[in-house]
Amino acid sequence: MSKPICTIPGCSKPVYVKKHGLCSVHYKRKWRGLPMHRPTPEQRFFEKVSESPSGCWEWQARISEGGYGQFSLVTDRPVPAHRWAYEHIVGEIPNGLQLDHLCRNRACVNPWHLEPVRAAVNTLRGEGQAAVNSRKSECLRGHPFDSLNTYVTPNGRRQCRACGRMRSATQAN
Repeated sequence: MSKPICTIPGCSKPVYVKKHGLCSVHYKRKWRGLPMHRPTPEQRFFEKVSESPSGCWEWQARISEGGYGQFSLVTDRPVPAHRWAYEHIVGEIPNGLQLDHLCRNRACVNPWHLEPVRAAVNTLRGEGQAAVNSRKSECLRGHPFDSLNTYVTPNGRRQCRACGRMRSATQAN
């Protein structure tokens, strides 16, 4: 005669306590007052999200040093919460691209506020030194960064031709 199976749907373990019809795992969960079923990753994810008036989905759980939400799955190490949201709601992030927060809020996990872009585009849209310098329209002495007055070095830096001529003239004297 085979042993009875746990009465929880989807569980195929043998009954541990006949009176309750539960396996050892589910009996212990019941005894501790825990729900019989573990929440799905989607349920766990959305328990940690709060929508702001701006439409951002603010991450309310662990935040990395860089300001990004961290979502832990049971068997894996934490993943960036915004990446998890994008991949599960929109789709796969194309190879070679990273997600840019269009709302500029790193704690936002709303996939509609994210856009897959190349790393250079993401950097230049940000607030770092490279982005600040790329938005400058003139050099320190006020000369315009335009097509006639700008030299781009092999490593991608802009240099003012007028300032270069001034440097050359002072070095020649």
